[in-house]
Amino acid sequence: MWVEKIAEVAGTIISFIGIIIIVVVSIRAFYNFYKFLMGYTVQINDIRVELGYGIILGLEFFVAADIIESVLRPTYYDLGILASIVIIRTFLSYFLNKELQELHDEQLHHQLK
Repeated sequence: MWVEKIAEVAGTIISFIGIIIIVVVSIRAFYNFYKFLMGYTVQINDIRVELGYGIILGLEFFVAADIIESVLRPTYYDLGILASIVIIRTFLSYFLNKELQELHDEQLHHQLK
């Protein structure tokens, strides 16, 4: 059916976008870390925040793709696997976001001093 094909293509495209986001942010983080090692004025926490937010954004795209692709396989087994993946990614995103917020607050605190 054409709806299933569209959902499959959309899921693949959205997953690919998530991969691109994580790869690009990782390359930028590596480049900034290299600059940090070479003595440039780059804050390591800025690198961590940027990388963390990029990973969270990529994970959100993966969750969206998993939800779209679940339309193709609506068995209880596949829905259970989808629920497990979404829960794991949600917890990962939550704790990563929490740590990044703490880093951001710490940076603001140091800038105000």
